[in-house]
Amino acid sequence: MAEIDKYAALPEHRGKYVDDLVAAAVLVAREHGIRWFVTLLEPLFCRAIKILYHPPMTPLGPKTFYKGDDVIPVVMDVRDVVAHPEKYNIKLRPVLAAVGDAC
Repeated sequence: MAEIDKYAALPEHRGKYVDDLVAAAVLVAREHGIRWFVTLLEPLFCRAIKILYHPPMTPLGPKTFYKGDDVIPVVMDVRDVVAHPEKYNIKLRPVLAAVGDAC
C-alpha cells in the first residue's frame, strides 16, 4: 500500500497532464509492487478519474476539507490496472519515453 498525499491538477492543466500523472502512478506501482493506493481527490477530479480511466476505486469516507480544498478519501486497487493499463485507457508509452525507459 502507498499513499498519494493529494492527487490534483489545476483545472488549466488537467487535460494536458492528467494522463502523465496517472501513467506515472501506474509505473511506480509496477516498479515497487504496490497493490493499493490511498489518496485524497478533489470531487471534480475524482469524477474525471472515474470517467476517464474506470479504476477500481472505493471512497473511504465523506468529502472533507484538506489543504485549502474539499477532497474525498479513496482507495484504489491497482493490481489489474498495473497488469492491463490499456484496459483502463492508460497510456504508458509517452511517460516511458520522457524518463528514458528508466522505470
